[in-house]
Amino acid sequence: MRYRSMLFPATATNVLPALKLLPVFSLFLLPFSGFAAAPEPDSASLRTIIDSTTQASNRPRVVELEQSIQAALRKAIQGDAPKLTRSQLEQANNTIHLVPDTAVIGDNKPYTASGGAFPSGHTNTGYTDALLLAEMIPERFVPLINRGARYGYSRIVLGVHYPLDVIGSRMIAERNVAHYLNDPQYRRLFEQAKTALRSALEKACGTTLSACAQNAPQDDPYAAPEMKTFYRYTMTYGLPAQPGAASPVSVPEGAEVLLDPVLPHLSVTERRSLMVKTALADGYPLSGAPGDKGPQNFWQRLNLHDAVQLAQHQ
Repeated sequence: MRYRSMLFPATATNVLPALKLLPVFSLFLLPFSGFAAAPEPDSASLRTIIDSTTQASNRPRVVELEQSIQAALRKAIQGDAPKLTRSQLEQANNTIHLVPDTAVIGDNKPYTASGGAFPSGHTNTGYTDALLLAEMIPERFVPLINRGARYGYSRIVLGVHYPLDVIGSRMIAERNVAHYLNDPQYRRLFEQAKTALRSALEKACGTTLSACAQNAPQDDPYAAPEMKTFYRYTMTYGLPAQPGAASPVSVPEGAEVLLDPVLPHLSVTERRSLMVKTALADGYPLSGAPGDKGPQNFWQRLNLHDAVQLAQHQ
């Protein structure tokens, strides 16, 4: 079975002026209550994690960050990826029907979705914001990318996207953030925003970020060991891989910049090696044609969570 290939969008040209307006970034990661667990073997563990992270998302500081989201950033990071509409994804014998809107607009008319499905714009924003914050606050790198994964998952639970939409957006976000961080002009503005954010957080914490980032396990659900399984699950959502010979991943030039803040003691070669060692197996949806060694194959298989944890436990 062949899966649809994904073309990466052109980079946004207005990201630099937008970034100037954002001395402090915030997560576009709204809490959803009543999350169902993913249909995984350890679904009970996933349900526990999701319930606990929902509670954490309702804390005042988190809500304050969410409310400070800037439209300029969201607009800046949206790419021009080809759109795949929901009507194109309709399946035979579909039993899912539109329901009257009694909550959002409240007009009791059937909800209609006419926007593009692939890739998910909301997921693109959520993953991008989470990854940018992780780059700025490496003390919380893994928990932040875990939260990005959970946000993408929420789009499926909400019923507005398919797994491929979310997987594709993760790939785009990771590729775009790496691209921007390798641009000298963007990097200069990024460092200014990073300094402002870290200063504001240290002032709010009343101590260093290293100390502030240490939380009791019961208060830190995104750092729970079970999140390793959850993050890995969101890379494929249980979709099957095409059979074939095992193939090592090829790391694009500059991709290792994503691990620079959290693993500054490692060389470029060592960070690239970590990406290869922890990459997802080949053949999963959106990894390209069999034997493909291009950038698309890499971004589908990149597992930042495992790469960081492997280095930290060596």
